[in-house]
Amino acid sequence: MVDTAPQPVVPRGGLRGHWADIRMHAASPGPVPRGRGRLALVRYGLAQPFLGLRTIFRSNDLLGISLAPTFAVLMVAGLVGWFEGSQHGVWRGLLASLVAVAALAPVPALLFGRVFAHLAAKSRAHLGLAPQQPYLRSVVQLIGEWLAQVVLLALGVLPLTVLLRLVPLLGVVLVFCVQAAWALHWVVVEGYDNARTVPPGGNIEAIEKQARSLPGQPWFERLPRSISAPRWLVVLAGPLRMLLEVTVSLARPWRVEVDLVEDEPWVSLGFGLGAASMLAVPGLNLLFRPAVVVAGVHLRHRLLPEDSSVSPELPSASSPRSGSTQPLPTVPVA
Repeated sequence: MVDTAPQPVVPRGGLRGHWADIRMHAASPGPVPRGRGRLALVRYGLAQPFLGLRTIFRSNDLLGISLAPTFAVLMVAGLVGWFEGSQHGVWRGLLASLVAVAALAPVPALLFGRVFAHLAAKSRAHLGLAPQQPYLRSVVQLIGEWLAQVVLLALGVLPLTVLLRLVPLLGVVLVFCVQAAWALHWVVVEGYDNARTVPPGGNIEAIEKQARSLPGQPWFERLPRSISAPRWLVVLAGPLRMLLEVTVSLARPWRVEVDLVEDEPWVSLGFGLGAASMLAVPGLNLLFRPAVVVAGVHLRHRLLPEDSSVSPELPSASSPRSGSTQPLPTVPVA
């Protein structure tokens, strides 16, 4: 989707200029700042979770929906703390409550996925977007997708990290960087995924079927397959290719979101950093997760067409994703 609204101009001047740009984008919904460089795109993406938080606190109906999962988790944690405190004292009860909050942090994404779907649909009106229906998935489907992401995070770059550990001196650093980048990638994918809504006349089953049948290959499938030289590197890439089919199969439900990250890497990088900074805080991530959902709704509107939940342009035969007529790049011989 191409934004036609006039692009705001922000004075540039070190950290103060960056901060002013982030504050401006977080103040109200606005177009993607095309033509201002990569840092401007990163700042725009970084501001989106804060825009989502501001939108929620300005709207009583959104605030009520956002607080419901948090109250449910705190109630359970309070009961755990009360039971533990009655047996072993107040301090043990408080500690048990904190541990329960941290342990239950992933629960809202599973049990309250449908609540977040309603939040995404209702937030559109507060973002100035056309109304759409919530993208409702069953609890069984949410649990299945959560398990798939757990396996993806664990196995997706496992062969690569094993190989990188063999690098002298820098192996540990390289492994950490690869694992962090892979985890951040899926934070962004989840943010885009939770923001799905159903356009008028749309059907969830048809949307998912269309997304699964998109032609081409995701970037993490093309990359290891593109290695054809030198020979020693092809041999080292063998373990990575062994798990490739499993990774691609598990990631198929998020093909649209994976392609969106590839198409908009700098906006997605900023969005991921902003979302991760919120979701990494134990306890408070319960309050911040709805803000990431609202931010994802705004970004999907800016980056994808209004009338569909799938990629705006299917890869052409000459696109690197098509995997048909365009030869994949090869790693040059050292």
